[in-house]
Amino acid sequence: MPRRATVYSRRLNGKQVKDMARANDWASKVMALINGGNPTAAIAQIKVAPSVKDLKALQTIMTLSKMKGRYPNVDAAIADNLALLAAPRLHRSP
Repeated sequence: MPRRATVYSRRLNGKQVKDMARANDWASKVMALINGGNPTAAIAQIKVAPSVKDLKALQTIMTLSKMKGRYPNVDAAIADNLALLAAPRLHRSP
């Protein structure tokens, strides 16, 4: 049975509008790289991860699929980039 997407309700110009939750495809694409035997490309994608949420989703997928520990370089890249993205910024880019 396919999984149903979450529907969010909000008001726009006085009317009730329903929005679909966006699916997180980034983590599944990186997992496809790892499963395809290309951890180097996966590490390159991890280094340019869009957000902490996406990295945590990837970390959860790896844990649930029992891939954690199989590729230690990927695990280290996830941990390093989680720390970098979670750290406060010293400056703001223009």
